[in-house]
Amino acid sequence: MQKCPPLHRSQAIRLATRVTFHNKLIYMYVKCGSLVDARKVFNHMKERDSVSWNTIIAAYKRHGFPQEAVTLFYHMQQTGLQPDKFTFASVLPACAKMGALEQGMDIHQSIMEGGFLSDTIVGNALVDVYAKCGSIDKACELFERMPQRDVISWNAMIAGYAHNGFVEKALETFKQMQSAGVKPSSTTFVSILPACAKMGALDQGMDIHHSIKDRGILSDVGVATALVDMYAKCRSIDKAREIFDKMPRRDVVSWTAMIAGYAQNGFVENALETLKEMQSAGVKPDSATFASILSSCAKMGFLEQGMDIHKSMKDREFLSDVIVATTLVDMYAKCGMIDKAHELFCMMPQKNVYSWTAMIAGYVQNGLTERALEAFKQMQLTGVKPNSTTFASILPACAKMGALEHGINIHQNIKDEGILSDVVVATALIDMYAKCGSLDKARELFDRMPQKNVFSWTAMIAGYAQNGFVEKALETFKQMQSAGIKPDSTTFASVLPACAKMGALEQGMDIHKSIKDRGILSDVVVATALVDMYSKCGSIGKARELFDSMPQRDVISWNAMIAGYAQNGFSEDALKIFELMEHSGTYPDIVSFACVLCACSYAGLVHNGCTYFTHMSSLYCITPTVDHYVCMVDLLGRAGYLEDSLNFIIKMPVKPVVVVWMCFLGACKSHMNIGLGVFTATLLFDLDPKNVATYVLLSNIYAEVGRWDEVQMVRRLMKDEGIKKIPGCSWIEDHGMVHAFCVGDRSHPQSKEIYAMLEKLAWEMKAAGYFPNSRHLLNAVEEEEKELFLCHHSEKLAIAFGLLSTASGTTIRVVKNLRVCADCHTATKFISKIVAREIVVRDANRFHHFKQGQCSCGDYWRQIASTDTPCNVGEIGLEMKAKGFRAYHWQYHSDTRRLSNTADFQRFGYSHQMPLPSTSHLNVTTLCRDGQLKEALHILLTTHNPPEEFHPYLQLLQTCVLKNALSQGENVHAFIAHRRFAFATQTTFHNKLIYMYVKCGSLVDARKVFDHMNERDGVSWNTLITAYRRRGYPQEAVTLFRHMQQTGLQPDQFTFASVLPACAKMGALGQGMDIHQSIKDRGFLSDVVVATALVDMYAKCGNIDKARELFDRMPQRNVFTWNAMIAGYAQNGFVEKSLQTFKQMQLSGVKPDSITFASVLPACAKMGALEQGIDIHQNIEDRGFFSDVTVATALVDMYSKCGSIDKARELFDRMPKRSVVSWTAMISGYTQNGFDEMALETFKQMQSAGVKPDLTTFASILPACAKMGALEQGMDIHHSIKDRGVLSDIVVATALVDMYAKCGSMDNARELFDKMPQRDVISWNAMIAGYVQNGFVEKALEIFKQMQLIGIKPDSTTYASILPTCAKMGALEQGRSIHQSVKDRGMLSDVVVATALVDMYAKCGSIDKACELFDTMPQRNEFSWTAMIAGYAQNGFDEKALETFRQMQLSGVKPNSTTFASVLPACAKIGDLEQGMGIHQSIIDRGLLSDVVVTTALIDMYAKCGSIDKAYELFNKMPQRNVVSWTAMIAGYAQNGFVEKALDNFKQMQLAGVAPDSSTFASIFLACAKAGALEHGMDIHQSIKDTEILSDVVVATALVNMYAKCGSIDRARELFDRISKRDIISWNAMIAGYAQNGLCKDALKIFELMKNSGTFPDIVSFSCVLCACSHAGLVDEGCTYFNHISNSYCITPTVDHYVCLVDLLARAGYLEDSLNFIIKMPVKPAVVVWMCFLGACRSYKNMGLGVFTATLLFDLDPKNAATYVLLSNMYAEVGRWDEVQMVRRLMKDTGIKKIPGFSWIEGHKMVHAFCVGDRSYPQAQEIHAELD
Repeated sequence: MQKCPPLHRSQAIRLATRVTFHNKLIYMYVKCGSLVDARKVFNHMKERDSVSWNTIIAAYKRHGFPQEAVTLFYHMQQTGLQPDKFTFASVLPACAKMGALEQGMDIHQSIMEGGFLSDTIVGNALVDVYAKCGSIDKACELFERMPQRDVISWNAMIAGYAHNGFVEKALETFKQMQSAGVKPSSTTFVSILPACAKMGALDQGMDIHHSIKDRGILSDVGVATALVDMYAKCRSIDKAREIFDKMPRRDVVSWTAMIAGYAQNGFVENALETLKEMQSAGVKPDSATFASILSSCAKMGFLEQGMDIHKSMKDREFLSDVIVATTLVDMYAKCGMIDKAHELFCMMPQKNVYSWTAMIAGYVQNGLTERALEAFKQMQLTGVKPNSTTFASILPACAKMGALEHGINIHQNIKDEGILSDVVVATALIDMYAKCGSLDKARELFDRMPQKNVFSWTAMIAGYAQNGFVEKALETFKQMQSAGIKPDSTTFASVLPACAKMGALEQGMDIHKSIKDRGILSDVVVATALVDMYSKCGSIGKARELFDSMPQRDVISWNAMIAGYAQNGFSEDALKIFELMEHSGTYPDIVSFACVLCACSYAGLVHNGCTYFTHMSSLYCITPTVDHYVCMVDLLGRAGYLEDSLNFIIKMPVKPVVVVWMCFLGACKSHMNIGLGVFTATLLFDLDPKNVATYVLLSNIYAEVGRWDEVQMVRRLMKDEGIKKIPGCSWIEDHGMVHAFCVGDRSHPQSKEIYAMLEKLAWEMKAAGYFPNSRHLLNAVEEEEKELFLCHHSEKLAIAFGLLSTASGTTIRVVKNLRVCADCHTATKFISKIVAREIVVRDANRFHHFKQGQCSCGDYWRQIASTDTPCNVGEIGLEMKAKGFRAYHWQYHSDTRRLSNTADFQRFGYSHQMPLPSTSHLNVTTLCRDGQLKEALHILLTTHNPPEEFHPYLQLLQTCVLKNALSQGENVHAFIAHRRFAFATQTTFHNKLIYMYVKCGSLVDARKVFDHMNERDGVSWNTLITAYRRRGYPQEAVTLFRHMQQTGLQPDQFTFASVLPACAKMGALGQGMDIHQSIKDRGFLSDVVVATALVDMYAKCGNIDKARELFDRMPQRNVFTWNAMIAGYAQNGFVEKSLQTFKQMQLSGVKPDSITFASVLPACAKMGALEQGIDIHQNIEDRGFFSDVTVATALVDMYSKCGSIDKARELFDRMPKRSVVSWTAMISGYTQNGFDEMALETFKQMQSAGVKPDLTTFASILPACAKMGALEQGMDIHHSIKDRGVLSDIVVATALVDMYAKCGSMDNARELFDKMPQRDVISWNAMIAGYVQNGFVEKALEIFKQMQLIGIKPDSTTYASILPTCAKMGALEQGRSIHQSVKDRGMLSDVVVATALVDMYAKCGSIDKACELFDTMPQRNEFSWTAMIAGYAQNGFDEKALETFRQMQLSGVKPNSTTFASVLPACAKIGDLEQGMGIHQSIIDRGLLSDVVVTTALIDMYAKCGSIDKAYELFNKMPQRNVVSWTAMIAGYAQNGFVEKALDNFKQMQLAGVAPDSSTFASIFLACAKAGALEHGMDIHQSIKDTEILSDVVVATALVNMYAKCGSIDRARELFDRISKRDIISWNAMIAGYAQNGLCKDALKIFELMKNSGTFPDIVSFSCVLCACSHAGLVDEGCTYFNHISNSYCITPTVDHYVCLVDLLARAGYLEDSLNFIIKMPVKPAVVVWMCFLGACRSYKNMGLGVFTATLLFDLDPKNAATYVLLSNMYAEVGRWDEVQMVRRLMKDTGIKKIPGFSWIEGHKMVHAFCVGDRSYPQAQEIHAELD
């Protein structure tokens, strides 16, 4: 720093006192780099302003002392000086640098208080601090709120997103910035380009590059460097170099970017070359440069270059830099120089977490896992906290060592550090737990991960694969893909072995395709994994094709191909590949020779194998391992050189391990060398006493020679030792799903079809000459059980499934966990020939390619030598200690090929005197095994000395069973009986005979044998009881059971398990209970099979409580038990309990099978329990049962019945196979949900698919036609039914009758009905309902009578159909008769029938009877209440209707749409608006406002209650309007006097395309009548003149009324005369018309005509006549007619009649008589009576009576304006104006207004309205002028 020249002393004194001067001094010192001097000046200032503080705060921030800057800020606040925007803009970046979010938030609060938040600079700084402190959401919130944003604002936001890893958001914000018109700066580009680099978004980076060019800032070194870095990280290294070379200026950062770019892309040499260029250019590398280049050397293993760089750094002081030193440690470690790395690490003066991590990782990578763990402990002891990378480095050490405890401790450390959410750490933990065998913990961690990347998924997949959970591995791989995570090469290399292990070829091929799509097929690891997968899946051709296409092959690739050929039986090809490998320059390794020796062993190439074994050490200097010795022992043993094999074992340079002796034991079994076999087994018992294979092999050796006692002895030994045989399991892949099978497995969804296929194959194989090989099975086991056992081996089940699920000609590939047995090997050869398919079976040792009856192994794998090659080993003394046996000395005699023992060797089962079977015995056995029954039988019948032992005959009988050869079985039976062999009297023989006859279908012969038996055992009885039950004779089965008990023979668990289903089938609860007691007595209740049968029996017999009681007491329950209980509940209607039991089953850990799902889903369907159904669906998908057609169909049905028809269809379309039941479920679903067209469409699709409809299909599709009225389609289906010959089926015929009836074709319906050979109650119901629906009510009643006459008892549906007929006809007597029938049948408690009766009585006018019935109903549903409410409303008891509605709600019954439509008219009639509004609210609450009927009823109610605006509001909101809705609105307007609106609505209705009906016309004519709109009325009349609607009496009557009220009485009379059928209303309309038009005599004439026509006058008729008399002053006539009302017609006069007579007398001036009449009225005079009298008083100016009457009216109806007006007019007429004024004041005080007078006139088809003094009319001036 240059010193300033000295100032004059006086000047210095003056300046020294100024704040400004000090500020300048501070600024000078800061800028010149002396922060210490600046602070000294600041500290000595007496006064400081904001500039002083701002300058020093900014200085500390810029010089890297952010904490001091913040501290100064707080001091400034303490002085009371308020910070300004510059202060905030300086201190906030200091907080950002420190990541001090809390301090930043405090300062934010100060900014708000100071009002600086709107300042852009301060806002930018706040955005930046929040972004850099990781609170990106808050930064974004502030950014969005900024009133103004400049380029710096946008830069802060972009950089914030990039800094926090939201690179996509950064790019999006950059685009928004451009869209906002803000031009990016160089800082913008420097911020955004790293975002592109992170995402690898090259295209976007290139676009930004163009923008930079356009802005002309490419020369900016920061921008150009960012571009270089972006292109390098986006792997466009050439473009990066191009920009780098064009840079006018390059700093150390630019060079480092280029070097790092080369290093990251693997161009280490280029990176080193660029480093040299950098140094030559005089630019000194910094620590970042060396860190970049060294990292590259570490990655590529370039040790020499790394060491050169290390040397170049020794001359500089970089080694003290912790970053550089750490990178060096890492480089040496990764290049394998771990000691050098350790040396450097120890020399480091400072070590941070990265240094320790590099050292730990180095130890792990170099296999020094214990040292890694030690270093980790030291790190913690030194106080350095591990980071995520440390944990990710140390956990693999635990994984490699299997150090689970260490791993758990580290897991706890991770938790404590709070970095479990780190995806890398969590992945390392998953990997550690998986490799330590704690797979559940690994999965638990995996499932909890908030984020999972490709490495996490790969770790989980690899974990499953490594631990043998291959299905889980594949499932997880699928989940990974579903989650949108793209697998990498490691993922593929992890998942392919899982496919290989399971033989999942389809899935492997799918993965192969994914690999191709990802472009990583060139990866040698992935390609090798694919070769291995194809080889192990039996597709060796595809494996070779891939192998040949590999651009690079390592020794592992060659080994995979050699092993593939060897395992698939192509040994010569394996040897050729080995030779190719040698010629290619790839040296074989240990594995290569193991593969070659296996190939030789499989093919029996002994000479070749010995040669290769010799070459291992002589040519390749490879010391043979145990694996190679095992291969040699296997090679010699398989070939039958047992002596040489034993010599080889003895001379082995290493102690023979278990597997060596196991191979030798296998050879002894294959070559039937019992002595050596027992000797070897004894050795193995000592070496590995828990090895199950030894026991199994020894047991099989004994079984092969028929030594069954010894077999039992070995098995007892296994049981005593707690050793269990590994169950055989086979896998097969279909449609990307792997299916597993175990022996006798019935858990598969398609087990029924699989076993049917096996049975079919069994017959075909026997016909082709196959005979089961059951030599190794226990002799004590019945032969049929042996055959069943063999038939149900896992590989056979898998093959059967493959045949069912794959297309003809497709290769079937099966994987088995054990060696394939001899019988399955033979059977598979037969199957391959029968089905003309290639079958590839991979067992535990090798592949078998079966084609056209031959196997690729040439049967060498199980070849049995006819003679053993002598060993000549002399005496070999071995001391044995196996399982408590004494020591033995064995001697092998070459001449006798026997071993002798010096102790009781018989304990091991060997005997010197083993009998040899006869020749005929052997021939019969061989022929039976090959399925040649006739030939075997011929030998037996023609031989001179037939064998006397039972075995050959047993084989013959078994063959008869397999071939279903009853006649041959009879011949064998006859032959044995004729020869009278000793065994012919044995129970076992008779049992075999019974079994043969049963299986061959002759139950009669089986019974004969049974009946002639002298002795019967449990097997005898059980076989026959089961046979009777299965053949559909349950009663006989139960009878036999009783006989069995009577003989004194105790039933066993198999007996009970057979007889109980017979009781269940019969519903014989009593017998079942007796058997239950026997089970208790015998102590079999704890047996799960017996207990399950009991549960099933009780459930099927309807005693579900007992079933549950038993179920709950069971100590053990299996899936069949739970199924019985679930099905029992469902069958008995307890669907909720069925679902509850299903949940309990799952909670108990029992996995549901296909039967479970097929039982529980209908329960969901019945309940409409969609959510539970969805849960069960998910369970089905997870368990892989969706491919089961029964389960899938049940799902379709469930979704359909729960109303989720789209989901049902989705599942239906997904079904791989669909049966007729599946199609029917879908069709039925559409029909039930109202999608009738879709039902028909699906029916067509079903037929197109070649699936023939069954009876249920037809019964499901016909209702769809019925609903749609699709008669033609229904007739087509009728023809199909005829063609199928199923018209005689009562259900189908009934559905046809119903369809024709509902389509209106009653003649066809009746014809079909009459032709039906049988009719049930449902058929009759269909016919009755058809007649009712089509309006033939009399015929319906007639059919009902016929039904009863022929003895068909009506059911509830019949009564519910026929009673509405009585209701329609008003046939009360017939209704009563039916009521009596209902009583007699005891069906009055049926809610449907009782409701129909209530409805009938109500509609027939017998409301009291309806009420009585309703009150006695034990149950009432919403329909019952609705019938009662409607009955009251229809019969005029509106208040009762409303009261009943309230009771309904109080009883908790929810009203339905019909209820509301019934009760609302009651409100309308009595004008009860309040209750109507309450009901409206209930409708809203129930969500029924969209129902057009309900809304229409509401409109009508509001209109009739005078609330026409509310009515219109509702009408206007209706989404749909029908003719009834429009009519209600029109009638509402008409009734409320809005005639113009009524007419307008009528026009709108027509414009909307809605055709008016008779009610509409009746309403609109009423409107015309009220308005006197004659022209409108005539036009409407004209429009219907030529239509049938005019014949409707209601419409015609309305027209008469309209013409009459419009003054066109002649036209009215003309129309009246044309009415063909006149009802009372028509007559009344005409009478009233004449009366209103003053033609009173004509009115009376019409009345007389009416009486003469036979029409009885009603209440209205007399009202009209009395009005006519009143208008004409015909007092005498009026009085006469009034008397006739009660005297002649027994009609009680109503108020209307009294009003008319009062009016008649008063009008005529008889005021006193009129008053007397009023006083003597039998009812209290209503207001209208007194109003009539008051009007007469006014007419006759009788003031006294008038005032008296008005006073009465004021009391009766104080709000009636008419009373006040009439009284006022009376006073006015006599000039009493004071009284007039008094009355008017009274009106005003009371708030009563006179109703204004209105007049209407029609002109040019338009109705014009006028009120008094009206001047609003357009022609008002002309009108008033005319009046003047």
